[in-house]
Amino acid sequence: MDLITIIDWFRANKLTINISVLFKQMGDNYDVSNINLEFGNDKINFATESKFLGLKIDAKLSWEGHVKQLITKINKNMYLLRCIKNFIQPWTKRLLYFLLYS
Repeated sequence: MDLITIIDWFRANKLTINISVLFKQMGDNYDVSNINLEFGNDKINFATESKFLGLKIDAKLSWEGHVKQLITKINKNMYLLRCIKNFIQPWTKRLLYFLLYS
């Protein structure tokens, strides 16, 4: 299947191709900063990671960036709960817990 066939299929099914971000598939051994690629009128940019359906995925298809982001978010929320635990009622603590982690 060539690229033209894929583009035609996307257009026939009223789908769009987001080509503004393209993973750097060549690995870290190659310098791709001086490569200029265009698709129609759109310039294709190389990126080391991208967000897709709420998940951060890097060029090596690793979850490391996503996991780091989740750890940071959970740590912030735990610190918030720890700071206010002596000032709120138990039912409010429970409500906040479920709001932050559900």
